[in-house]
Amino acid sequence: MKRAFLYSLMLLAIFVNGVSAQGDKPSPQLKSAIDNLEKTIVTKPGLVPLGSLATLDLQPGSCFVPPESTREFMTALGNKFSGEVLGMIIPGSKDEWALDIMIVLESSPSGHILDADANKLDANAILESIRSRTEAANVERKKLNQGELKVLGWDEPPYYDQPKRLLVWSINTVDFDNAASINYNQNMLGRDTLLRMVALGSVDNSKIKQFAKKAATHISYNPGKRYEDYQPGVDKVAEYGLAALIAGVAAKKLGFFALLFALLVKGWKIILVVVFFLGGTIYKLFGFNKAPAPPQDENVNPQ
Repeated sequence: MKRAFLYSLMLLAIFVNGVSAQGDKPSPQLKSAIDNLEKTIVTKPGLVPLGSLATLDLQPGSCFVPPESTREFMTALGNKFSGEVLGMIIPGSKDEWALDIMIVLESSPSGHILDADANKLDANAILESIRSRTEAANVERKKLNQGELKVLGWDEPPYYDQPKRLLVWSINTVDFDNAASINYNQNMLGRDTLLRMVALGSVDNSKIKQFAKKAATHISYNPGKRYEDYQPGVDKVAEYGLAALIAGVAAKKLGFFALLFALLVKGWKIILVVVFFLGGTIYKLFGFNKAPAPPQDENVNPQ
């Protein structure tokens, strides 16, 4: 995306409803974050390092936002991170990319998580635990004027793919303005680190999950970091199993993405998504005819 992106962003910010959290126009922090995202986004397919922990084989139809730009963008929207930010995967290509689906990648030094309770996951008990933690977090969110979040139930009950060491679940939620969403979680267990992949978006849930599942198949731990590389007596063992992991991470991540999704479905969807499609959408919206676009240089792959 080129300069036209930011000009369109500022133009639409004045006219689109649902941006009261940012005032009449995007904050300087958000404009800077989007500008840096635009400058650093990786659109060329190929191997992308996720720190020293893992590697992403970026596929055609997907783009990668580097860690620093991901953190800046999420922070500008009011989010906080507890682990190490590894980046973000979004749909698109060099010529056209959008933020209607986002997969945020984050790692946490959890220790080696034993999966002995994989066949004993009590979905009902875990859901009640998540609801309880979310209600407790709502008290704090209310103080910060972020609005409350309600857990409706499982979109996809938790299950564990043992060969892939992948723990998956998806929760249906509704926010303070009755906007429905899902948080689709894929958690890849490693030697002593947990790699979290949390997906959400403003499109149909099935599309979010399809994109997220495909992305996960192209992420792998580096040699020495894999689950099977665990060394008993050397590596720290986590003090919790899979059930406690789900309840703890789910409640935290629901809060983490509550504000982001609220913005996506309340007008920022238009600002952050529609303006990317400069092949006519914005011009039709305001009744203009699009002039032929000048030729553009290909993005340089920062990787």
